Amino acid sequence: MKIDYKKHQEKFWELSKSTQKLTVIKYCELFGLNYATAKRYIKRWKNNKLTPTTSGIKTIKRHERTEFWIKHVRSYLLLATENPKLTLEKYAIENNINYNTFRTRFRKLKARPELCPLYQKKLTAEKVNNTKSKIEKIAAISNEINRLSIELHFLTTDSRVNYVE
Repeated sequence: MKIDYKKHQEKFWELSKSTQKLTVIKYCELFGLNYATAKRYIKRWKNNKLTPTTSGIKTIKRHERTEFWIKHVRSYLLLATENPKLTLEKYAIENNINYNTFRTRFRKLKARPELCPLYQKKLTAEKVNNTKSKIEKIAAISNEINRLSIELHFLTTDSRVNYVE
């Protein structure tokens, strides 16, 4: 039989208004509930408001941590747009943050609406940088080919031998 914890929550709040010292443990003992399970669903009532429970505190801390990582991801994306050779690892080392955690958070946060345009700019900057690198490599190879063809031309045309017909 499934226990309706919403009803128990309401009963607990009603009883806790009249009995200030009622705890979730005592309530569970009164109604024969398993405390280990009920504590997830039944929360304390204080001054006509739900008190911040540990899960509420965790939510606040989680929100602060998320904001911390969003700030770092945004900062990285802005810097990486200007300098496409900047890696996640270099950024993490420079800012004294754990690289593996930063990499994981980056993967999760880059799709957020406020960060997605920055991520797209970073990708574009990387593509431009890669294209420039490829063009530079092609130009270097082309110069080397020209140099070798000139050298080969001089080697094949010996100035000491005159061909007379």
